[in-house]
Amino acid sequence: MKTLDMSAIGAGDYADVLSTIFLAEQSFDEGNFAVHESLLHTDFSFTSPFGSFTATSEYMTWLHTFYEYVTAQGGTRHAVTNPIVRLDGETATVHFYLLIFNRKSMTVMGTSTVVDVLQKRPDGWRFRSRTISTDQPPAA
Repeated sequence: MKTLDMSAIGAGDYADVLSTIFLAEQSFDEGNFAVHESLLHTDFSFTSPFGSFTATSEYMTWLHTFYEYVTAQGGTRHAVTNPIVRLDGETATVHFYLLIFNRKSMTVMGTSTVVDVLQKRPDGWRFRSRTISTDQPPAA
């Protein structure tokens, strides 16, 4: 059986990129907006069926409102699954599924596909962009 040499692909960067993505989801679930915002590059952009923003301040305002909305429904737990990380120097592109559970009932609230682009900075990996697409079939 052939093994993968993680040092050849930057295992440290690979783990750091995933940790940044996981921290973004957990900080939202906990309502820790200071941590969430600290993970964003100054040129961050966000595209989703729920809103699209090119200014970090507009995104953070929307995020607060969205958090209040989902908290009123019982809160959330976001689970990142099947991440595919592509490292290219100081840039990482990550494709993954995002499963959103209701924290109170543990029912599935939704599923999405996500493409994140992160840039390596002296203080760690930061989100340049996030593109979310719903992958639920349309209502019949």
